[in-house]
Amino acid sequence: MYRTILITVDMAHPEQMPELIRAAIRVADETSPVVFHLLYVDETFVHHGLYTHYDKTEQKLARKDIKRKLKDQAIQLLPNEAEIKCHIREGTVHEQILEESRQLKSDVILMMARRPGLASYFVGSNAERVVRHAKCTVMVLRGSY
Repeated sequence: MYRTILITVDMAHPEQMPELIRAAIRVADETSPVVFHLLYVDETFVHHGLYTHYDKTEQKLARKDIKRKLKDQAIQLLPNEAEIKCHIREGTVHEQILEESRQLKSDVILMMARRPGLASYFVGSNAERVVRHAKCTVMVLRGSY
């Protein structure tokens, strides 16, 4: 079905990764090469007050560590022959997911979403914004967290 699969990952919820990967495998094209792109969006600098407390060296080390963790988890969960690429972006989650999807020309975006509550009724969720504005198919898995 899909060959360029963007899987959005929340590092605060590593327990979601197996479910996301299983879903990605189910929708992957079986007749053509597939690239699994894992995306983590770092929101640290969305809050400007944190700029002064975070130096560039720490930032580079943190990004490298996150990419390694993403790749290690994906390698354990995806078939051996799978092509895996890990990406990290900084900014607002929904904007960065949409931009990464546009750049990759992804066929599908897979992401988790919380069960809706009063807060998301007024503010909206990242999943809702991605679904509304994506240029490709978006699959939202409902998490129990």
